[in-house]
Amino acid sequence: MNVNPGDLIVGDEDGLIVVPAEEAAEILNKVKTQSQKEKEIFQSIEEGTVDRSWIDITLKEKGCEIYDTSL
Repeated sequence: MNVNPGDLIVGDEDGLIVVPAEEAAEILNKVKTQSQKEKEIFQSIEEGTVDRSWIDITLKEKGCEIYDTSL
């Protein structure tokens, strides 16, 4: 991977990523959108209102059987 003048280098304990300067604004907007979604998810988890029905739907679409052990 090439790093050019003006590129952003972002890193954490898992590694580094180079963001080309011309893509930085678009990526920042995507990160802000994702961050807001995750904030809403964590808030709904804390409030006990998280909707996990999409998980069952996705598993059924993939052919998985769901066993309800609460019965």
